[in-house]
Amino acid sequence: GDSIAHNHFSGLEQYYLSIDKSFAMVGWPGTQPLIKENHENNYSVETAHKMNKLMIGLAQDKSVKTVILGMRETGINTLQKAQLERTFKFLNDNGKQVIFISPPPHLTFDPIECTGMPPFRPRMNKECIQDTKDIHAQYFISRIELKEIAANFNIQLFDTYQQMCIEDACPIKIDGGLLYRNKGYLSVAGSKKVFEKFTE
Repeated sequence: GDSIAHNHFSGLEQYYLSIDKSFAMVGWPGTQPLIKENHENNYSVETAHKMNKLMIGLAQDKSVKTVILGMRETGINTLQKAQLERTFKFLNDNGKQVIFISPPPHLTFDPIECTGMPPFRPRMNKECIQDTKDIHAQYFISRIELKEIAANFNIQLFDTYQQMCIEDACPIKIDGGLLYRNKGYLSVAGSKKVFEKFTE
């Protein structure tokens, strides 16, 4: 995946170690794990070429059984939808089990506000809860679109939002710290917490 794959690694590593399986994180920051064609306007970046080679190599590698995809999603346009469908189909056609991790919501506050930095910075956010009404509407639209695309290709989808949020609130504080290390990325403890139910 792109840099959002760091969100997943600690939690997923914990799971795969428990079943004695090898697990590796590969990819590039800012580069979605999608197969692109050279006429597409987001194929000109060097890392897009590298990602294509990586995805094709993973698909054709007989020792790789499962491919888990993760990327930061701000909205699925027509081009991204076509690239997602192309990638899912290619991996399916090469006999891979594919799991897509939908990203967690972007916070509207900095998690440092939940802990402060005594004595220099007071704790400004004692509740430390992300109200779902404040999450950008595009996030929820993208979740629906991702679910539909994944279902069309029989791709398993792990929804991080469901692991973090209950009804109209997403508690950010957990035993051992905070779910997030900044507005967009999970902490190590947060990743382990979010992926506790990955086995299901």
